[in-house]
Amino acid sequence: MRKAIDDRTQAQGLALDDNDDERRVETARARAEAAGKVALEDLARLRGVDAAAVAALRAAATAAVAALQKRRRLAQTRARARRREARTTYARTAPARTVRSHYDVLGISRDAGAADVRRAYRKKALATHPDKTNGESGAFLAVGEAFRVLSDRGLREAYDAELDLLLS
Repeated sequence: MRKAIDDRTQAQGLALDDNDDERRVETARARAEAAGKVALEDLARLRGVDAAAVAALRAAATAAVAALQKRRRLAQTRARARRREARTTYARTAPARTVRSHYDVLGISRDAGAADVRRAYRKKALATHPDKTNGESGAFLAVGEAFRVLSDRGLREAYDAELDLLLS
């Protein structure tokens, strides 16, 4: 005599006999392997499955979940190691930063006057303009910043004090 287990199994077309325990266990095991876990509510709805079969399925599901978690932790550990290696490799290969003063950018000495700063700025600005260097504006911006600081008396005095601290 075939009887319907519940709406879910009816929708799947599964109807089991009372003495069909082995088929129920295999169906539940296949479902557990496919989903990676056992739906305990499905097992509870299966009538006639003995406690040993349920315990075996629960142990299999627990082992499968543990294996998935172990694989995930291992992948995370490897990813962290790769990121750490990339950071240390970059730190080892990164060039050392050198202090390049505004005076070096404009090519003048520290005791240069306002006229010398203005003359050096115009010369460097023309040489490093993005229209002449195919759109590269980094050097041009550095020249502009150097001129802004060195042409203002207050900013220049503060910059010189900070530069003295860095170089000493």
